[in-house]
Amino acid sequence: MIHKSVCSVLILAAPVFSQTVSLTFDNLLWPEEQGWTRIEQPKELLSERAIEDGWFVLRPVLLPCPPQCTTQDHYRYQLLPQSGAIRWQMSWTMETDGPLAPGAVAPASIVAGGQSGIRYHFTIGVDELVFNRGSQFPLVFHSFEPGIHEGRIEIFNDTDPASYTFYFDGAIFDSGEALGSYPTDDSAVVFGGRAAIVDSETRWLEIEFGEIQPEPIPAVSTWGAAVLGLLTLTTATIVFKLQHRSLLP
Repeated sequence: MIHKSVCSVLILAAPVFSQTVSLTFDNLLWPEEQGWTRIEQPKELLSERAIEDGWFVLRPVLLPCPPQCTTQDHYRYQLLPQSGAIRWQMSWTMETDGPLAPGAVAPASIVAGGQSGIRYHFTIGVDELVFNRGSQFPLVFHSFEPGIHEGRIEIFNDTDPASYTFYFDGAIFDSGEALGSYPTDDSAVVFGGRAAIVDSETRWLEIEFGEIQPEPIPAVSTWGAAVLGLLTLTTATIVFKLQHRSLLP
């Protein structure tokens, strides 16, 4: 009987895991060898690229303008398998040495967007970035010291209305109401580099995106642990008394 009671207070976790995409370069594979699509450009307009010590390096340069003006290189990953995520995130680690050129979307950019009109677009320079959610929203600028930095956007489709939070180097920089649920069937992540103002070098260490996993549920709840402890103590007391009585004359 006690055994059945103990079992009744156990609460088992059953997490459900969904797809998370992580793009890294320790494997010496180009993005297109890891499921991404390289956005087509005439060969003479593609920037130089390399994989160096685990970094994906783009070195776009300015060209005589007109007719060509600049080299660039960008990659796309479709998000159909992640459509309908309850909570979704995209994070990246990178650095660049070119000045910010928002209108030219240079020297570096990463965007979660699609045909639905919802987008989270980041144009990143050596010491400043601009966060663009569309023409109906003001641009958000953020300055920082040159070097390696981390960005992360979290989207919460289970709030009413949907909401987002943008982190930069682990600190909340911007948050608010989202235009709608994201990602949708037509959504995609795009990242890359482009020359503007001067030649530049952009280095990507990692890009990751996917559904945010819920916190794991403990195998035994706090209440269950208390009840289990009480049952164990009671059982030990009963056993002790029975053994003690059996020793009496």
